[in-house]
Amino acid sequence: MKIKVLENIITSKYGGTAAMIWNMLRVKQKLDEKQVTKLSLLDSKTVRKHLYDLLDGGFAHLQDVPRTADHVPGKTFLLWYVHLERCIETVLRGSYKKLSALKQRWEKEVSDHAEVFARKERTDVLSGHVSLLDTEEEEYVFLEKKLTKLKIKEMKMQEMVIMLKEF
Repeated sequence: MKIKVLENIITSKYGGTAAMIWNMLRVKQKLDEKQVTKLSLLDSKTVRKHLYDLLDGGFAHLQDVPRTADHVPGKTFLLWYVHLERCIETVLRGSYKKLSALKQRWEKEVSDHAEVFARKERTDVLSGHVSLLDTEEEEYVFLEKKLTKLKIKEMKMQEMVIMLKEF
């Protein structure tokens, strides 16, 4: 289940080709760039772009294997691989940041529009003796929709975090 969540994240961020390359690295363990190009049947420029995108995102990693003891760059193999636990940690770190941002945004929306909520929750409005103006009612409905969307996003992020941590 963790792998499926990671695949979905990679597909949404980098595209299906990057997800295919990531899966190939995950299954085949360690490959150099030429092997990835050959196995994926893609041109080397596309493969290199996606590999470095995955590296920047923390989904792929590099290991240098020197041919000689002096670590000369020209005589060193660069092997690409996927370390699943590091990928999960990277995604969790990003998810926690996004969750924090969503909560802050929700609190800011509530505090910025506290007077709208206060007017809607007055006892005379709730009892039906006084009604809000049309513009106030529209603003309240708009804010409710916005806050609902923020809560839904937060719940989806929490669900993803639970899947990555527990399963």
